[in-house]
Amino acid sequence: MGGCFAVIRWIVSLVLLTGIVLTVLVGVPLSVLANALTCPEQLTKWIEQSGLYTSAPEIANEIANRTVTDGSSSFRDTDHQTFVNFNTQIEEQDFRSILTPLFVQRSAETIITASYRWFSGVTDRPDFAISFADTPEIQLLQDRTQFSSDMLPVAPETTRSVQTVYTVLELFPIITVSLLVILLLVIITICPRLSAAMICSGLSIFLPSVILAIPTVYLHKTQEKLHTLISAHIAGNSPTLAGTISTLADIISNDLVTLIRWISAAGAVLGLALLISGIIIGLKHHRTISQTLDLGVQPE
Repeated sequence: MGGCFAVIRWIVSLVLLTGIVLTVLVGVPLSVLANALTCPEQLTKWIEQSGLYTSAPEIANEIANRTVTDGSSSFRDTDHQTFVNFNTQIEEQDFRSILTPLFVQRSAETIITASYRWFSGVTDRPDFAISFADTPEIQLLQDRTQFSSDMLPVAPETTRSVQTVYTVLELFPIITVSLLVILLLVIITICPRLSAAMICSGLSIFLPSVILAIPTVYLHKTQEKLHTLISAHIAGNSPTLAGTISTLADIISNDLVTLIRWISAAGAVLGLALLISGIIIGLKHHRTISQTLDLGVQPE
């Protein structure tokens, strides 16, 4: 009966060890991504590093020229004509005097802050308004396009869904770490031998941590494919915008992969520590048994 119970404990331990492997392989990358998505400060830092703020006048000029040239615009017909009339009166230098890096940065941070306040449930909808320079042409364009959160009607159902997803993303890293700790404690508790539990747990953390670092070798190829995709869909409207987005994608992917590498290294060290501890405990246990047998005493 005791042997059957031990087999069941081993089977359950193996299932839980599989859970640890999946938690490391899947939970770590998703936790890193979730943490990045729920950190507005990190997002604004990435955007600033991409050079979007300083490139904004050139991007606006390219898009405006294309709008005037081929009529590609999402405005209504009357709004498009207003934009065309406006564009004929303004040169790229004027764009630079209006869309200064400081203005673009403040505008972007205003929108990001309002969005994250909505995500976290502080407000029921994004609430922001961007004011251009007080010139008749700019004011006319601003009135026509209604550049504020009023152009983003949000249904209550959408708000509830977005805020629920955001809450899950915020809690996901905590859930991942908690699940890993619980699985380790349960395995150590139910596994027939402590040394075996620690050795198996160490391997189930060490091996996936090492595996997790391998795909980062292919990061450069992935970035090249992403650049091609961005260029195919955006470069036709604004080559500068395509280049800026490619730079932003590189910065984000490099930072995320670097963080995954650090976490993988920490996981490998933890797994190795458990593995070595389990081996030491096992050797001590066998030494104790050997000494007991030498004394002619039946081990428990």
